[in-house]
Amino acid sequence: MLDESAIQKIADLDADGVGKVVGTQDGRERVFSPPGWNERVVEPIDKPLSSHIRQVVALEDAASFAAYVNAFKTLRSRLFVSVSHHSMTAHLDYHAAANGDEAGKPDYLDHKASYTMPFSEEWTRWSRVDGVAMPQAKFAEFLEENLQDIVEPAGASVLEVALQLQSKKKVQFDSGVRLQDGSTQLTYREEVEAGTKGNVKIPTEFVIGIPVFFGGDRYKIKAFLRYRIDEGKLAFHIVLHRKQFVLQDAVQTTAKAVGEETGLSPLFGSVG
Repeated sequence: MLDESAIQKIADLDADGVGKVVGTQDGRERVFSPPGWNERVVEPIDKPLSSHIRQVVALEDAASFAAYVNAFKTLRSRLFVSVSHHSMTAHLDYHAAANGDEAGKPDYLDHKASYTMPFSEEWTRWSRVDGVAMPQAKFAEFLEENLQDIVEPAGASVLEVALQLQSKKKVQFDSGVRLQDGSTQLTYREEVEAGTKGNVKIPTEFVIGIPVFFGGDRYKIKAFLRYRIDEGKLAFHIVLHRKQFVLQDAVQTTAKAVGEETGLSPLFGSVG
């Protein structure tokens, strides 16, 4: 809505009192008419093209992102990478850089392409249980369902542990002892009168081999196995060793590959 001073200026320019039409760069017309000099915008029948591209595109894989960037990049285009958001954004109409004593020249920054790297199903599953306590039965089920991701020790030995834990449903766990080979021996007794005692041997760590991002390279990640005995009940939790560093490396590797494909050097950061 126009203020009184603006209305008066338009009225002063309108000698015949029928109104005023102001053209805009995008082909529209702003019409001001008495007595209240209200503004009305008239869209053109054939709207002229803008002098620059205004477009924001979100791509769903690295190959499509690189192909789009290659189709529209210029010498001014810049590629920004965010590790925390595992994403990349190409500003295709970025400002022109300074050259010698000549200052940089501004551009619109209206044309950009983005790509958020999707996590693999394997990474999602293991991350979901990282540091989370699981009851004995749930832990055994998780190991069995994701056995193919375990590369060290042999999956068969870990499966044996899972099956043993599944079979120990009506027992009371008493203690755990660290053995010389690095594994832990858990002692239990049956939940019956004068219950039979026994033990089960579990590893204290193992190694998984999974991709961080969908379709990406596989990484070997050490997983520490921790346990807690509370009133005879056994609970486990898995701790993925230096998981954040693995994620950072995966983002940098993907960014480097896209940079080589597009010829744009990755800049780690974002545009405010």
